[in-house]
Amino acid sequence: MDTKDRPTLTVFRDDGTAANVHTLIRRYGTVEAVLYLYLGRAAPQAERCGLFQCHPDYIARDTGLDQQDVLDAIPNLEPHAQFDDSTWVWWVEELAEQYIRAAGNNSNQMKGVKHFIQRIPDCQLRDQAIQFWSQASKWDESILPLDAHITPRDRNGMEGAVTKGLGKAVHKVNSVVECGGGS
Repeated sequence: MDTKDRPTLTVFRDDGTAANVHTLIRRYGTVEAVLYLYLGRAAPQAERCGLFQCHPDYIARDTGLDQQDVLDAIPNLEPHAQFDDSTWVWWVEELAEQYIRAAGNNSNQMKGVKHFIQRIPDCQLRDQAIQFWSQASKWDESILPLDAHITPRDRNGMEGAVTKGLGKAVHKVNSVVECGGGS
């Protein structure tokens, strides 16, 4: 995986993260601290917007921790990391707090955040994430996931493009193949 594509952070961003780790170690032990670091820094499913899905069985397998230890530690992670056991959704607000500084003023990055949030099953944590991200200056209520209306666009972003075939191909591209050219 290219490091530019990696959605997680791999180092402590600030003293707040270190303080959370120290608090978890003092109160509960190393299992909770390891889970917090895994969820916020190393989980392949983790997303910079702070909201993602990850089953506890996967966490146990990936970290080498006992499955029951992971399940017992999950309630102790609050308020640093919250978990919805019916949808396997995690909300790590600390990730979102770091990313909102950069993404909050960029409408393209905010569109990416919204599209990612849209893929998460409907649950209370998703609502918390939407409430958190709606504070960003470039959060536009008309963009997904709050507005499910999608207008077809061509590769230049023009609305009303006539699409044909699979994926993002447009009629202009497919017509070259139909005429015997292109691949």
